Amino acid sequence: MGRRTGIILILLGFVLAGAAGVGVYRVAQEARAYRPPTALVVVALQEIPGRTIVTAPLLGTREMLVSSIPPGAVTTADQAIGKMTTENIHVGQVLLKDQLADTSGRSGFAYALRPGEVAISIPAADIVNTGAVRVGDHVDVLITIDAASKEDAAAAGLPDGMTLPATSQTALQDLRVLAIGSVTADPTKNSAAPTGTALVTFGVSHQDALYLKALKDAKNVKVELVLRAAGDDQVVQTTPVSLRSVIDRFHMRGN
Repeated sequence: MGRRTGIILILLGFVLAGAAGVGVYRVAQEARAYRPPTALVVVALQEIPGRTIVTAPLLGTREMLVSSIPPGAVTTADQAIGKMTTENIHVGQVLLKDQLADTSGRSGFAYALRPGEVAISIPAADIVNTGAVRVGDHVDVLITIDAASKEDAAAAGLPDGMTLPATSQTALQDLRVLAIGSVTADPTKNSAAPTGTALVTFGVSHQDALYLKALKDAKNVKVELVLRAAGDDQVVQTTPVSLRSVIDRFHMRGN
């Protein structure tokens, strides 16, 4: 009796193991059937500077979940080959259609501009001369206006006899750097700033170009640039700062 019971239990074990195996197989099949859809996208195999004509050796493909593919992604190499990059593209980065200009193989500087943009150059600020800013980076423009003279006060609309101390404020924001120093035929030579660089060139709207022109020509204005974090396009609100503001904030008044 005991032997027969043992045999039955063994057989039952085989049956249960088989049933478990079938269950696991069915679950695996169902998981395979519900696998999220994927698609191929085009990525950069090496650093591609702005204003570079795209060639096949620069490109590769990568499979991504469809839900993770950024809008406007390039999906086949022929969509990019022969076009020119409008900004730096980093290794492994997915190419976007907005980063490419149709130049018919030409590499003129005008093709780096987006529709509605113009290029304007201003004297380079200290941070540009350090080499920290590169082509394709985005910067903000900080200005200090010294409205100490009567003429400056009148231009600012202040009452007669009233002047203001030198005041600093964030002006234009998120400006795209098109070139640093002299623009050469080889765009890779414009990717970083050598010491003593004289100019930095931006791609901006027509209206912002007028603001930069006015700041560039004003004798009582000092311009500085600050580098934005990659991918940061947020417009921020800042409070004007003068020497008086600094003294008040850091409690520097004497007794």
